[in-house]
Amino acid sequence: KYRTVSYGKILIYSDFVIIASALLVGMGISAVIYGYVMTAVVGYTVDMIMAGSQQSSQVFIVTHDYEKMAQAIVDNVHRGVTLIDSQGWYSKKESKIVMVVCRKRETAMILKFVKTIDPEAFMTVGSVMGVYGKGFQAIGKG
Repeated sequence: KYRTVSYGKILIYSDFVIIASALLVGMGISAVIYGYVMTAVVGYTVDMIMAGSQQSSQVFIVTHDYEKMAQAIVDNVHRGVTLIDSQGWYSKKESKIVMVVCRKRETAMILKFVKTIDPEAFMTVGSVMGVYGKGFQAIGKG
C-alpha cells in the first residue's frame, strides 16, 4: 500500500535513536559506532532487496544512424524505443537521440548490442525507479 516508503530508511532512523540512547545507559562509544555501521548496512541492504525488482535503466544513445539503431533494438532486444529530437551544439547538426528504458539486468546486453551496430555511439545510462506502463509496473489507481 505504501510503495513510496523506504523501509530501510525507517529502520535506519529508528535504530539510530535506539543506538544513541545506548550512550545514556553506559555503553561505550565503540559499541555505538559499531551499531551505526551495522544499521546503515542492514538498512541499505533492505532497500536494495525491496527495490531490486523495480530497478530499471534509461539508456540514451547518440548515433548518426538512429533509424538503424532503433529498428535493431526493437527487432533484437525486444524493447520499445523513443526518438528524441536533438541538435549538437558544436556541429549544429540536427539529429535524434535513441532512448530505451529497460530492466537493470538487460542494460549490459543493450550496451553490447549498440557497440556492435555503431562502435562510436555515445551512450549514457541512468538508473530510474518507478517505471510504469506496458512491459513494466502497472499504473496504480492511487
